[in-house]
Amino acid sequence: MKRFDRLTRRNSTYYIRAKIPDNLLYLSPTKMFSYSLKTNDYYSALENYRKESYKIDLKIMLLRKIDMQLKNKELVLDEADINKIIIHRLRELDNLFTLHYDDILEHNYENDSFSMFPKKQPLKDLKSSDFAEESQKTDGNTIVANTPDNNYELNCIEVYLKGYLEDLKHKDSTHHSIIKLISTIQKEDLALISKKEPLEGWQKLLITCLKGVEKYGFEKLNSLENDVPLTNRINPKVKHCLSMLDKEIQDETYGASTKTLWTKIFDEFSLTKKRQKGNISDNTIEQNRNCIETCFEIIGKKYVETLNYKDCKELSVQVFNLPKKWAEKSKKKGLTLKKMLAQENEDHISQTSAKKYLRMFKEFLTFARKRHYLTIRLEEELEIPKQTEKNKRTPFNADDLITIFNPKTYPRMNDISKFHNFWIPLISLYSGMRLNEICQLYCDDVMVQNDIYFFNLTDERPDQHIKNKQSKRRVPIHPILLEFGILDVMRKARALKKDRLFYNLSYSKKNHYANAVSNFFQYYTKKIGLDDSSKVFHSFRHTVKPTLRDANISREYQNALCGWEGNDIGEKVYGGEVPIEKLYECICKIEYPCLESTLEGLRKVNRIGSYKYLK
Repeated sequence: MKRFDRLTRRNSTYYIRAKIPDNLLYLSPTKMFSYSLKTNDYYSALENYRKESYKIDLKIMLLRKIDMQLKNKELVLDEADINKIIIHRLRELDNLFTLHYDDILEHNYENDSFSMFPKKQPLKDLKSSDFAEESQKTDGNTIVANTPDNNYELNCIEVYLKGYLEDLKHKDSTHHSIIKLISTIQKEDLALISKKEPLEGWQKLLITCLKGVEKYGFEKLNSLENDVPLTNRINPKVKHCLSMLDKEIQDETYGASTKTLWTKIFDEFSLTKKRQKGNISDNTIEQNRNCIETCFEIIGKKYVETLNYKDCKELSVQVFNLPKKWAEKSKKKGLTLKKMLAQENEDHISQTSAKKYLRMFKEFLTFARKRHYLTIRLEEELEIPKQTEKNKRTPFNADDLITIFNPKTYPRMNDISKFHNFWIPLISLYSGMRLNEICQLYCDDVMVQNDIYFFNLTDERPDQHIKNKQSKRRVPIHPILLEFGILDVMRKARALKKDRLFYNLSYSKKNHYANAVSNFFQYYTKKIGLDDSSKVFHSFRHTVKPTLRDANISREYQNALCGWEGNDIGEKVYGGEVPIEKLYECICKIEYPCLESTLEGLRKVNRIGSYKYLK
């Protein structure tokens, strides 16, 4: 078959011709769509061809939707028709969930709006005689043929069917045969669902399936409202129609032969993040790219429009089976990630890493939908386990600090090759600075103003990185650090003609200068018996925050010292730069009475004088 089999040329003008399927001819006034594309340029014709071909496909799809029969002045639906009605209802529900998503999460939406069988009041066009039929008896057993409740449900479904047909009628007003068919049903007031017993097979199936859709809708509503997984107890027919709806939406997204590589959208995504957040490092962008690339590798696709609900559900499971260092193993073994996941792997990535992949992919899908590359909320199908208390970073308590800085186990100050292991945890404890903020300090970043020494945190050099714009700040050096001789560290580094304060640390693209100290601290805490996954180096920041709070330091000054973003709009817009004298006054309030004897022990083993530094 030719690639553009509908494209023809006549008298130098290009035309489009498309045959209507034989089984749909009785619904159409013509056997074929045929009209001019109004151009004699081949490339312009191709462009118009795609658009017009998509419109023709939609018209044929519409014909298929109303491929129904009228027998003896009664509507007769086959299984394909019933599938279309169920899909139509599922699409309506999906639109409701999308439109009122935020209201549902806030429990601020009426559940009855999702129901085909409203309980508040009877429908206006139902007659009281419809509820008057009595039960029948057969072989001594009572069979409820048409109780008032049953009749009510039947009438509700009949009203829905009439609305469904009216919806089809207005979707394409150019098809006179469609309008004629539906008008005949409406004009003669044909009974779409017979109230006589026994009901025909297709009627029973339709009623059962629409009740199944009703149940599915309320279970999904409960899932969103209460943040619980959606149950798998769905009517098999409804489940089948859900997959058909996915394909239908996917085909609509594909309609204009659109296929967009995820990499193209990622470039837009990254540029938008940079504009919105102001300062995102190239390393962070690269990490985001790796996360999303891995997710697409797991799914086994590369075009965004081809994604569906099933892919998201599969990713939610398979990402936790991802082998550690899978890229290296993949190259070594010559296997794709899909094949590696099919094998049993004992060494998986951590749950924290897996959730990071899912969160980043969810953000990417949300962006793709907002930019109209996707038409459905696929991001909602990603199941990200909630962070447990165990996985959260917690502050060090008094016993932890005494154990960490125990003079018998803590690193020595004069270890020439690893003196940074002595200083960096202490600096974080008495400043709340992040690990990499300390590791990347240059000697020139130790400054003095009005006799107050401070660390100047910036990203002015190529190898310096800060988390966000609030992280660019001045942090006065705590008196304890001055007593221990931090200024001597700077002077010694300069004497050795070193630019950086902790010059022994090497740089890596992923973790910058923090890698060695991070590994050391993890090993050290396990060695001293502090084997708690919620207590890591970052816990020093969580230790400083309550210390400042308990010292009655306002949140504005806490944020200025530690680089947290202020929630108050006045602080963001009008706060300005806090005077260094005020910051020094605040940092002096960081005190740990439990460490007095411990610090004294550190002074002795490191032969530090017991003098008190005075400003």
